[in-house]
Amino acid sequence: MGGGPADDSSKAKEATLAELIEASGCRDATEFNLRLAASEPTIHTTIGGTASLAHLEDYLKAGANLTPLPVKIIQRVEQLQAR
Repeated sequence: MGGGPADDSSKAKEATLAELIEASGCRDATEFNLRLAASEPTIHTTIGGTASLAHLEDYLKAGANLTPLPVKIIQRVEQLQAR
């Protein structure tokens, strides 16, 4: 989910992803991605890499009290990945 859109299909997916982030109640993509990982029972950790202390602090804040995403959001993510 990282990186910018490379073509029209990627741009459409990016717009849909922005809608999903908002619909999920997440404050930003960092929180959304961490909650997405927390929604998968086989994932037990993520790796947050950054050269910025501010980004690291945001990552740690987002990861402090993770809850899985709602099932409807997960289903929409799966549909987006299948495209």
